[in-house]
Amino acid sequence: MEIKHEEGRIAIYENNMVIGECDYSVSNSSLIITHTYTDPILRGQGMAAKMVDEVIKIAAEKNLTLSATCSYAANYLEKLKTRKE
Repeated sequence: MEIKHEEGRIAIYENNMVIGECDYSVSNSSLIITHTYTDPILRGQGMAAKMVDEVIKIAAEKNLTLSATCSYAANYLEKLKTRKE
C-alpha cells in the first residue's frame, strides 16, 4: 500500500489501483477538502484519517485556511478542534 500526493488529492494505491482518496481544492488562501473515499477493505483502519492528516499538513505548510465540504473530513476536523480546546 502506498500513499501518494497528487494534484488536488491524496491517494492510496495498492497494486496500481486507487483504493482510497481525499480530494481537495485550493482557492486564494483556502484549502477545502471536498471528498474522501476508502475502499470497503480499508474501512475501520484509520486510512481516511491518515489522508485527511496529510491534507492538514499541506494546508499548514502553505499557510492556508482549512475547511471541508466532505462530511467525513468536516467531522474529523471538528473532533481535532475539540481535542485542542
